[in-house]
Amino acid sequence: MEVIEKVCREKEVRLIKVGEEVTWEKGDFDEEGQSFRVKGRRADYDLWIPLLGEHQIENAANAVAVAEILTETGARVPAEDIARGLENVHWRGRLQVLGKEPWVVVDGAHNAYSMQRLGEAIEHYFKYEKARLILGFGNDKDLAGMVREVVGITGDIILVASRHPRAVKAEVLVEEFNKQGVTPRVAATVKEAIRLTLDEAGHNDLIAVAGSIFVIAEVMEYLGG
Repeated sequence: MEVIEKVCREKEVRLIKVGEEVTWEKGDFDEEGQSFRVKGRRADYDLWIPLLGEHQIENAANAVAVAEILTETGARVPAEDIARGLENVHWRGRLQVLGKEPWVVVDGAHNAYSMQRLGEAIEHYFKYEKARLILGFGNDKDLAGMVREVVGITGDIILVASRHPRAVKAEVLVEEFNKQGVTPRVAATVKEAIRLTLDEAGHNDLIAVAGSIFVIAEVMEYLGG
């Protein structure tokens, strides 16, 4: 933020901070999406998005802030179009629910921060007895940072590598988990991992798939998503 503020001063442009000048309040939610209110600089907006996670409300508040700025510069962006645009957001693989009884949720979390937000979202948006994780990562990611966040969600973890050539081999990931005192299981394929967890999970459990978007794609492929 210090860097951004400095550049704004140098360029003589106004900095609008979402979270201070544009704020939001969470509303109700179900597995299809969530309602919220954004208090903008020009108006208040009662909104709904077909996405889960408080971080998506933050993203939406940023979009509202930008729309208001465009309006100030002469563009026509009425409040009803802002609401309609957010209602029609389509973002696959972002806390997307693929099944119930048990819950099957996929999320493209691929860094330590997004893994932290995934854990928070699972706890807030879903009711379940036991969580199970299927994880696979690309070789350009912060593996140690993600593992540190993941072990706080559950100890029932299955590691897998996608078909993508940059996928990290599951055996490499095992070493990172062992450093955190967790012994994960390894599946030979994504299909094997999802079949195993579906066989083991009870109706009130939750299965979350995260890490590589390529792992998520293979789960969607297997489940017909």
